[in-house]
Amino acid sequence: MRAVPLVLSILLCSSIVSLAASNASNSGVPGGWSALQYDNYGNDLLNKNKPVEARKYFDAAIRIEPTRWTAYYNRATAFRLEKNWKAAINDLNQTLRFQPAFFQASWDRALTYESMGDYTSAIKELSSLAKLTYQVAEPYQMALVLNQRAWIRATCSNASFRDGKTAVEDAKKACDLVKWKRAQYIDTLAAASAEAGDFDSAVRYEQQAIDLSRSGKDDSIQKTGSIGGDKLAVMMANKLQQSLPSYFKRLEMYKQHHPYRDSSTK
Repeated sequence: MRAVPLVLSILLCSSIVSLAASNASNSGVPGGWSALQYDNYGNDLLNKNKPVEARKYFDAAIRIEPTRWTAYYNRATAFRLEKNWKAAINDLNQTLRFQPAFFQASWDRALTYESMGDYTSAIKELSSLAKLTYQVAEPYQMALVLNQRAWIRATCSNASFRDGKTAVEDAKKACDLVKWKRAQYIDTLAAASAEAGDFDSAVRYEQQAIDLSRSGKDDSIQKTGSIGGDKLAVMMANKLQQSLPSYFKRLEMYKQHHPYRDSSTK
C-alpha cells in the first residue's frame, strides 16, 4: 500500500470530520457532536422509549466512529423495540465483532432469534452462553441461560424443538444455581415437568412458584440499599405480581394434565 504524506493525511482526516458533521446535520441531529455525545443522547432517548429518534443519534455516532460497539448495541436495542429483528441481529453481530465477551449482546441475540422463530439459532446461542458462563463461574448468568433454554424446550409450539427430559435437567440446574429463590425459574421447571408427562411434579412446582411470588422473598426483588436498586426491586415485585395470573392458569392446566404452550412461539 502506498503511504499517504502526513500533510495530506491531516487534510483527509479534516475532510472526513467535516463530512461527518455535515451528514449529522442532514440526518436530523445536531452537528458537531462527538460520537460519545451522540451515543449518550441516543441512549437517553431509548430510556424514554423513543427508539426511532434514538437511532438517528446512534447512526451519527457510528458514522464518526465506525468501531464504536456501544452505538451498535444501543441501535440493536432500538431495533428490537421496533421488532425489526433482522436489523437487530446485524447490529448485535457488529457489537460482538468488536466486543466478543459482551454477555448482554449474546443474550439479546438469543432472544432475538427466539422472537424471529429461529429456535435452532436461539438454542445454539444459549448453549454457547451456557458453556461460557460455566467456564467463567457466573452462576446467575448461567441460571438465566439455562432457564431460557429450558423454557423453549418445554413450551415451544413447534414440537421438533420440545424435549421434556432435557428441559427438566436445565430448569432444575437453574433453580439450584439460584437456591430455588426465583419464582420464574420454578415456573419453568413446572412447564418442563408437564412436557415430560410428570404432572404431579408440575402441579407441585407451579404452586411453589406461586407461593414464592406471594411471599415477597423472590431474590430478584431484594433491595440493595441504593435508590436505583430499590426502584428496580419495586419494578421486579410488580412484574412478579403481574405474572401470578399466568401461574394460576398453568396450575389449572397441569391439574387437568395439559402441558403449556407459549403462544408467542411460532
